Amino acid sequence: AAWVPGPGVLGYCSRVTRLWWGCAAVVLWLVPAPAAQRQVPLFSARATGVRVDVLVTERAVPVRGLVAADFELRDGGVSQEIAVVESSDVPINVVLLFDASGSTEGRRISDLVEAGHALIAGLKPNDRIALTTFNHAVAPRVPLTSDFSQVALALERLEPRGQTAILDGIHAAIMTTQAEAGRSLVIVCTDGRDTQSWLLADEVADVAKRSNAVIYAVAAGGA
Repeated sequence: AAWVPGPGVLGYCSRVTRLWWGCAAVVLWLVPAPAAQRQVPLFSARATGVRVDVLVTERAVPVRGLVAADFELRDGGVSQEIAVVESSDVPINVVLLFDASGSTEGRRISDLVEAGHALIAGLKPNDRIALTTFNHAVAPRVPLTSDFSQVALALERLEPRGQTAILDGIHAAIMTTQAEAGRSLVIVCTDGRDTQSWLLADEVADVAKRSNAVIYAVAAGGA
């Protein structure tokens, strides 16, 4: 993981009420104070670091022992300083987001279920996995667990029907990872485009940018 440092700023505003007195000739006049203007406190914040997950392989074998000088990171074309490179085999939280809409019926759902089983087979004992499905509605099926057989069994019981709300499903899957420590992955298994979501693409993209989850897509096609 590579970390990019940045300053943190926290500001605030205060209200000051001023009372003005005035006089003319020998008569003392009290000038009413103007109504205090309500000022909304202003706050700003910046991330002190941004984690970037990278995978370096040579002939499908992970390359170990890399240091910060071995990487170059650019954001919008601007080179960023890499403060820390951490190489570790830490447990992961996987949210398997599965398309159960009617369009996946037949060969497509079979291919996606096969991909799900392959993912489960590659997990390590201290990893955790959850299953969430979507069609016209989002349905959390199995919460994060290290009992992989629960997810495998739930995959076999899927019955495709309804429309496709991919964006709503992705948003729900990201929310599942928010309170979890460690590395989180969202694996989206689908066969097509969104036809039913309430959320907009920009809204989901904004949530994804503020999340620590890494999102991958697995697509199924054919007859």
